[in-house]
Amino acid sequence: MWATYIPIEFFETNDLNGADIKISFARRFHGDAIEFDGRGGTFAHADSKGTIHFDGDEKWKIYSSSDLKDSKTIDLLSAAVHEIGHVLGLDHSNADGSIMAQIYQDSFNAQGRWAEPKITPDDIQKVQSFYGMKYNQDRNTGELKKQSRGIWVPKVKVNKCREIISQ
Repeated sequence: MWATYIPIEFFETNDLNGADIKISFARRFHGDAIEFDGRGGTFAHADSKGTIHFDGDEKWKIYSSSDLKDSKTIDLLSAAVHEIGHVLGLDHSNADGSIMAQIYQDSFNAQGRWAEPKITPDDIQKVQSFYGMKYNQDRNTGELKKQSRGIWVPKVKVNKCREIISQ
């Protein structure tokens, strides 16, 4: 989702050493400074070095638009977009509806159905202040042109995700 607004592209890799962003599920103490606390409480964290950990004790789900809200299940996409925001350098935001809000906000509409998480104008402005805009507008023609220089293409290693989500 972030790649919609900034000149980067994400792709999955099996090369753990070459990955720029490493995503894994872990339980309790897992070798970094932030210990997970089981169900509830802290359920994910990321650092600026590109490491994202999700709490393996939580109940995670990749929702679709027909799914109804389950108060005991965490929307993996919303949490991942938030944590990737941290990897990109964003701090928590106080702006209404921000994907970077400090308190978890899932993506469900008034009818309780899942809706794709939204990156707000506040989030976009902040991430573009680091990376620039994905497209530049030609001053003469008004045409949008994709930026072609300085594009960072992070390689993402997803470790143990599929087995945890399917539990």
